[in-house]
Amino acid sequence: METLQMKKGFTLLELLIVIAIIAILSAILIFVLNPAETLQKGRDSQRISDFSTVNSALALLLTTKTDISYTDLCTATSTLFVSIPTSTAVLTACTLPATQTAWGQKGTTSALFPVNGTGWIPVNLTANIAGGSPIATLPVDPSNTIAKGASTTCPDDTIDRTTRDFYYGYACTTSLTWEISGALESDQFATKEDRDANDGGSSAKRFEIGTDLSVIGAVGGN
Repeated sequence: METLQMKKGFTLLELLIVIAIIAILSAILIFVLNPAETLQKGRDSQRISDFSTVNSALALLLTTKTDISYTDLCTATSTLFVSIPTSTAVLTACTLPATQTAWGQKGTTSALFPVNGTGWIPVNLTANIAGGSPIATLPVDPSNTIAKGASTTCPDDTIDRTTRDFYYGYACTTSLTWEISGALESDQFATKEDRDANDGGSSAKRFEIGTDLSVIGAVGGN
């Protein structure tokens, strides 16, 4: 006669222990991977790439156009051009950097991107560079917003990076110099590497690139 063998399953206590272990491992994995930081680093990498792309396009313009003047680099000096799609009235009352006297911005999102001088950076890359513009559209900040965590609608670089305003800024001078700036948000780039404070620019809370990093100045006092 064959002996019947009892099949033993997991007890409730054993199942609870397994579930608890899986939960702990999942929490550790999420902490190590830090998906929020990963997304922030991705946006920061895009920002740094955008700055480099625009800076290279402007440098190409400077070297290829023989009769270049400051009006080829912007429609007016002492004007801070921003990638924020907002009306003039919104920013009129906002505090400008000490080096700037006026805001330059477009009223709609679609008006931000053209490279023919009508985009948020008023530089005609299409007509003034032999062979046409090296970039198809002007880049904007991946978030591209102001007053993310503040009650005001004015750009402010003094607030904490988790609630900082994310937009690109551009300005030029009659000396044919320019600056492009933007805020970084990831712990890796903005805190550990502290790229915005170590780029040689005048703002400790915005990453700056260009031929003169004192052109824009600090927005909101820092």
